[in-house]
Amino acid sequence: MANHLIPLFITINFKGVPIPKVMVDGGAAINLLPHRLLLKMGRTEKDLIPTRLTVTNFARGITKTHGILDVDVIAGIKKLKIAFFVVDTTSTTYNALLGRDWIHQRVSEPLKDEIIALLHDFEDCFAWHYHEMPGLNRGLVEHKLPIKEGYLPVKQARRRMSMETELKVKEEVERLVKAGFIRPTIYADWLFSMT
Repeated sequence: MANHLIPLFITINFKGVPIPKVMVDGGAAINLLPHRLLLKMGRTEKDLIPTRLTVTNFARGITKTHGILDVDVIAGIKKLKIAFFVVDTTSTTYNALLGRDWIHQRVSEPLKDEIIALLHDFEDCFAWHYHEMPGLNRGLVEHKLPIKEGYLPVKQARRRMSMETELKVKEEVERLVKAGFIRPTIYADWLFSMT
């Protein structure tokens, strides 16, 4: 397994109970807690905030949530209030999952500095450029413009940008093409060509 594909796990503390194997996933939009951990944390269904929300995993499977568990946990030296969506899962890969919300909104500046230092210490374990992600499934991020038969596309007016912004956009597109992350395609003439 390539070093940048190894998941990052931490241990958090909930009222003196250590919860190991908590996966930090910057691609997850929410924090997840498997239903099986409720009893371990001394909580029940009555402690959950009701919700009708369903979550979709990376394989497009849909799971109904039991509710939201708002808890105070200790991660490192920082006490945090985290809202976990409680779901049924058969995965034993992790005991909880911390997503972008935890990383970007709940972490103090000193802890962010510690995480950044940790990332720099283990920078060989992460993909920093597109060419370092050869196993990336394009089906997860590829976008198409489906058009129903019998409907005509409507051409939108070109958005005007300053010359400085246009040069930056062109430079970024060229960088992505060079990295092999995007490629030019030929569509109908009503689409704006970016290259």
